[in-house]
Formats: sequence, C-alpha cells, structure tokens
Amino acid sequence: MEQHHSDQQAILRAAGAVFDELGYDRATMYEIAVRAGIGERVVRFLFPSKEDLALAVIRAQIALVDIEPQELKLQELYDIAQFVAHQMAFDPIMRGAARIVVEQSAQHLDRTQSMHGWTTITEDLLTLAREHGELQSRVDITKSAEIFVESFVGAQTVSQAFAGRRDLCRRISTLFSNILESIATPATYERLDLSPGRGEVVTRELRIGQHGAPPAR
Repeated sequence: MEQHHSDQQAILRAAGAVFDELGYDRATMYEIAVRAGIGERVVRFLFPSKEDLALAVIRAQIALVDIEPQELKLQELYDIAQFVAHQMAFDPIMRGAARIVVEQSAQHLDRTQSMHGWTTITEDLLTLAREHGELQSRVDITKSAEIFVESFVGAQTVSQAFAGRRDLCRRISTLFSNILESIATPATYERLDLSPGRGEVVTRELRIGQHGAPPAR
C-alpha cells in the first residue's frame, strides 16, 4: 500500500513537470512514465488515460494547500495565495496544474473542478472573515471569491508569459493588497501582512510544523 502511494506521488510529480514543459497535447504517458522512473503499464494501471492523470494533477494541486490557520481569516486567504505563488516557482504539481487550467488544447477536460475548488476555499474563508467582523458590511462574498480566484489565474498567466513566474509573489501582493483594501474593515487591513515574501514564510512555517523545529544552535 505504501509503494502504491509512493508510485502515485512520483507519477503525479512527473506528470506535473511534463504538462508544465510540453503542454497537455504534447505530453505523453510514455514520457511521464520515463520521468517518474516507473513502467508505463503501472502508470496506466493507476491512471488509465492522460485525461485521468491531468485531472488528478489538478486535484493534487488543491490538496497541497494545508497551511496553518490564522486569527485573521483574510490573512489566511492571503497566505494561501502567496503559498501557491511561492510553490509555483519550483513545485511541478503546482506548475503543471496551472498550465492545464489555462491550456486551450485541454478545453475538453472538466477543469471546472479547479475553479470550483479554489472558489469554495475562498468563499469559506470570506464567510468566516465576515463572522469575525473583518469585512465591510456591503461585501458580496460570492462575487468577491470569484474576483480573487479569477484575478489570481490572470496574474499567474501574465507572470508566466513575461517572467516565468519569477515575479508572481510580487504581482499577488499588489493584486490582493488592492482587493483587500476595498473589502476589509480599516482596522483589519492595517493588521494584515501583505508582503511579497509571505509565501516563503508560510512555507517555512509549514515545514517546521511537519518535521519539528530545527535544533537550536
């Protein structure tokens, strides 16, 4: 069972890398198997088609987001965005899923699960933010969630096109700072850490939480 899970993870990471580099159309199950170091028959047993594998990569991207809860739910929302932006610099699943979602040649895939998944996460956090008194009273949660998610997709697409996503954290900082300023109460907005480096901080905290604090020197 442990080997089964290990093979799945290796295949998903290899698939993410191949989809990111070649796109959905040019990616092949053979190339993914070679990258994973696993026989193609095993890959096809676990993921019968390229479509199944592409959708699994999209689901895996969402599953990677497991950050520490924050007192301010708007901070938690920003932290998720910056965590994803930071991971897109090197994580093959994050990168592969991002390309599949916007790829014109992958339009036949049911990519709505990606948008629906991120929108649901955003709506849930905005709902909690409202309950905690962090939002201005006029804010429409459903519309705001759509704006956040669609704006992130747009920002990462532009960042990929012009800078290979190297400036994505900066773009997300600028984007979210402007959106949050328009929906958060002034007192809440003043308390938010909206720095471009927040994704790196969140990633480091997550690793410490998973593996324990490093020994003191």
